[in-house]
Amino acid sequence: MRVRAEESVDTLHRDGEALVLLPHRVVRISGLGPLLLELTSEWTDLTALTEQVIQALGRPEGADPEQLVREAASSLAEAGLLQVDG
Repeated sequence: MRVRAEESVDTLHRDGEALVLLPHRVVRISGLGPLLLELTSEWTDLTALTEQVIQALGRPEGADPEQLVREAASSLAEAGLLQVDG
């Protein structure tokens, strides 16, 4: 599976959260969301994205990092912020 951030008008980052301005609405995201959007300006394979997240944040204890990234990507896709291919 590959993912890519949708184009936004602007993004405001503050205290680990982000407000993403789209043409007709604003979406507030937190958790892995802001980082995933930063890392996916181009089509990115989920495995490579997971490795980039681990490099940025470290490996989570007691959790599968790829599953966490997959769930966060799914939430972003449902919010209309991320495109999914495959």
